[in-house]
Amino acid sequence: MPSVEEGIARLEGELMRARQSGVRVVRVIHGWGSTGTGGILREACRVFLKRKLAVRQVANIIYGEDYSKTTNAGRELMNHCPELKGCERSDSQNPGITFVELK
Repeated sequence: MPSVEEGIARLEGELMRARQSGVRVVRVIHGWGSTGTGGILREACRVFLKRKLAVRQVANIIYGEDYSKTTNAGRELMNHCPELKGCERSDSQNPGITFVELK
């Protein structure tokens, strides 16, 4: 289990690598937290990503619990990145992940 600082550093590095490689969507698996109520790494990742969104360094973020073919956000993401349709069943409404659309 990485510390929050290590997790955020890894996330930042992976987003940079993905952008340089032309990746359009990154699935961030940060976990739900061992207590089942949301862990500190999850919250730190989401705060970090919100900041990136606010300064327009990422195009969009979609929390796993909002990801489903039954939600507007989920349908839009699957339309932008059709390869995600294959894992919608396992990722749908999963609070332990966050999707990041890169610019």
